[in-house]
Amino acid sequence: MAIKNLNNSAFLFFLVIILALVFHWFTTKSYKTNKKDVLNEITNESSIMPFAELNDIINSERIKDFIFVDIRTEEEFEEGHIEGSVNVPFNDILSKKSKKVFKKDKTKVIIANKESDAHVARTTLVGNGFENILVLSGNYSMVIKHVIEKFNPAYGYYSEDKAKFDYPRYIRIGSSVSSSDAASTTKETKITVSGGC
Repeated sequence: MAIKNLNNSAFLFFLVIILALVFHWFTTKSYKTNKKDVLNEITNESSIMPFAELNDIINSERIKDFIFVDIRTEEEFEEGHIEGSVNVPFNDILSKKSKKVFKKDKTKVIIANKESDAHVARTTLVGNGFENILVLSGNYSMVIKHVIEKFNPAYGYYSEDKAKFDYPRYIRIGSSVSSSDAASTTKETKITVSGGC
């Protein structure tokens, strides 16, 4: 009798596990972009909007073709933001409400306190199948100071100092990329300077 109860309990346990896996299979969304496409997207230099281009857009009719998405917190957004921008806090970028913003046909430009945060947000969105997403170079305070208040051409192509990641090392595509392969791609460049006063 005890063995029969044990067999029934084991059968029910495995049945519950199988049902949980089936439920998970149908309810979990998978990424819509494969690793190789994500890697190509995040290493693409054309995904960054420099200050000079932002200045041109602000002062032209092209501004209606863009949505500026500020991923700072609601409190920071309320303290100040670029006119016409939409606040989607970083922690909410994949919420149902936020996805509506990123599904629009216009080009979305991500603004953050740190350029690296904007890159992380863009990578997350691209990995989930969203398109036409750019990162504004620099950070919010630099944009205000050197573009919105008064355009400073010296900062036209400014980029925040940020860590340069070796994305192929961290985003493995099959077995084609290994840490030793990624390390061997580093090149040394020597620059010789001559002349003087």
